Amino acid sequence: TFSTEGKTATIDISDKAGNTNSCNVNKYIDKTGPSCGTISGASTTWTNQDRTIKVGCSDSLSGCTSSQASNTFTTDAKTGSLSISDNAGNTKSCSVNVYIDKTPPEVDSFDYEYLSDHAICNNGYTSLDAQNLSFDVRIYNARAHDVSTNGVQSGIDHFEIVLAPTYYVVDNSNTAHAIYCGEAGCLESPNRFKRVNVTNVQTTSDGYYTFPSTKASASISNTYFGNTQKFCADWCVNIRAHDKAGNNKQMIHSWGTGSTCQKHYNNAQGY
Repeated sequence: TFSTEGKTATIDISDKAGNTNSCNVNKYIDKTGPSCGTISGASTTWTNQDRTIKVGCSDSLSGCTSSQASNTFTTDAKTGSLSISDNAGNTKSCSVNVYIDKTPPEVDSFDYEYLSDHAICNNGYTSLDAQNLSFDVRIYNARAHDVSTNGVQSGIDHFEIVLAPTYYVVDNSNTAHAIYCGEAGCLESPNRFKRVNVTNVQTTSDGYYTFPSTKASASISNTYFGNTQKFCADWCVNIRAHDKAGNNKQMIHSWGTGSTCQKHYNNAQGY
């Protein structure tokens, strides 16, 4: 009975006269698992996309059943494993870095202070000069957390302050129109939205993400609709948290009616 690894062995035989002979035999015993080879596709950079990872296989005795193993990871995970095998039935689990996070973070709350009037109006007709109407707000006490799925959290990379206007226009026939950003025409002008990225992300004592008090400003012009119309603008203030995998989630705050900002959000599909 052979118990050691190897491909061949010898068996000694003898007769009653004392003659002996050595016989070569094939035993083909392989008790050692294969070795994990080159890994491709793995990364320690977070993504919110599927990730295909491959690992090579090597085995000096029985040989691998396949030169490499491959798997496409689709769910939230930081690490994973691929299994390789040899022709003797031995297997080996190879650890790989997956770094997939498809779950967006949540903005729990934030406070704000307006530094200028948030509702900006003119009552102009053709005699009204063009106006650049500005708006300033201070955002503070933001709190957000990265939602865990399968115990995976990539962490919040940065915040984004989004100031989005709603326009109220009265035409020459004295008919009122509310134009929400996201509908036709509103996104054509370069100053429809003001976005401020905040990269100074901090962690609170109770484990939430936040950022220092930040001022955001935006301006719009009544010339976009022409001076022949009465014109008003109100603003929706939004905080969006971006995680390191590229997921983001937005929280909406409004002055005035919350439904105005909600329609903003729905029509623009999150801006």
